[in-house]
Amino acid sequence: MNLSLITKYFTPTSILDIGGHTGEFYKLAKDIFSDAQIFIIEGNKDCEPYLKQLGTRYLIRLLGKENTKTVFYKTKSDPICTGNSIYREITPHFKDDQVVEEEVMLRTIDS
Repeated sequence: MNLSLITKYFTPTSILDIGGHTGEFYKLAKDIFSDAQIFIIEGNKDCEPYLKQLGTRYLIRLLGKENTKTVFYKTKSDPICTGNSIYREITPHFKDDQVVEEEVMLRTIDS
């Protein structure tokens, strides 16, 4: 991802990183937009230790179109896998014997 191309047209003062995972985008963005305030929202609580190390503001929260309970699917082999989601992948990583289902709350971005 070449974020420096954006600087020709726009220099953000704030960035909302939804789906921040373990902070890869944050690190890229902070290198290019060092003065920008970056706020990360990540739905997988297993990514929190990585986000804490960044020293930036973040929130562990799954976002959706309404406030409701849903199932979050995680692969047993990798608790921070980018495939972990409210949508179960149809891959060998998410076969019945390889998946963990957690009941979680979805929240709207407004709430």
